[in-house]
Parts: sequence; C-alpha cells; structure tokens
Amino acid sequence: VDGVRVNEPFGDVVNWDLIPNFAIGGMQIVPGSNPIYGLNTLGGAISIQTKDGRTNRGAAIEAEAGSWGRQRALAEFGGVSQDGSMDYYVGAQHTTEDGWRKYSPSHVNQTFGKLGWQSEQTKFNLSYIGAHNKMTGNGLTPADLLGSDRDGVHTTPDITDNYLHHFALNGAHWLNNDT
Repeated sequence: VDGVRVNEPFGDVVNWDLIPNFAIGGMQIVPGSNPIYGLNTLGGAISIQTKDGRTNRGAAIEAEAGSWGRQRALAEFGGVSQDGSMDYYVGAQHTTEDGWRKYSPSHVNQTFGKLGWQSEQTKFNLSYIGAHNKMTGNGLTPADLLGSDRDGVHTTPDITDNYLHHFALNGAHWLNNDT
C-alpha cells in the first residue's frame, strides 16, 4: 500500500480487513516473481495506491443497511490548499453485522488519512491507516466436516481481533531530464 508492505512478516498473509477499501485509488497486479516486492512474491504482487486530496476533492457520506443486521457508514473528505502546495484526504468507515450464521457478529472500523505537499520538483506524502476489527465466526472449517448444516457453527467462538496503526512517508524529487 503506497509502496509499503502490509502482509504479515512470517505467514505471508494479507489481512484484507485492515486495508480500507474506500481509500483505494488504484491497483496494479504485478505478475511473476520480483524481489523488489519481497522474497515470497512467487506468483506476483498487488500494488495499491491510495486516494489523495488532489484527485478526490469534496466530501461524501454513505450509509447502508441490509440482511443479518448489516450496517455500514462511511464519511470522506479531501481538498487542496489555496496556494496548491498542500493536499489532504481523510475518511472513516464503520461496518457491523450479526452474521449469516449463529454466533458470528463482526465489527470493522477503518480510518485513513493522507497529507501531501508538493512544489515544482519535490513531493511528499504522509499517510495513516488505522483499524480495529473484531470478526467472529469466520467458519474456517473443512467442507467435508460441514455436512448438511452449512450455517451451523463448528469452531465457536472463532474470534479474529485485528489492530493496525500504519504510517507511510513517501517522497520524490525530480533532479533533471537525464536522471
């Protein structure tokens, strides 16, 4: 995400609930093995670029509700300073649901902020991802053990508690047309 690895260091697993989907501005899939993305990119890597205030100006508020007690609220705001040198983007999202199977409520809380500064030749961005998620009843059960009761709970309480405070500082400077 913005040039910084977010996968777990020993399990080579990405906890996708920690990456705020509302803050994704673009993604690229990089196929093949490339050591620039780490030792275990045997099948490739996903490079995620987040939104900023220059390309996402204004404010947005979303709310939704659905089956199994699902509720989601999102607020985001971005803009640029009057002189054009600074930009900012902030957003927060809260999702909660009772779950489609018994004993499986989940709560996902994500925040994202990015502050940028740029001149004609230099650019800096400081971003922050914050998350505090509690997902219950993930249902990690082999299919042959489920039998005919697919909405039953076989691994209760099966709680995943994820926290993240992730800062990233990126900078770039244009030296000249040859370098």
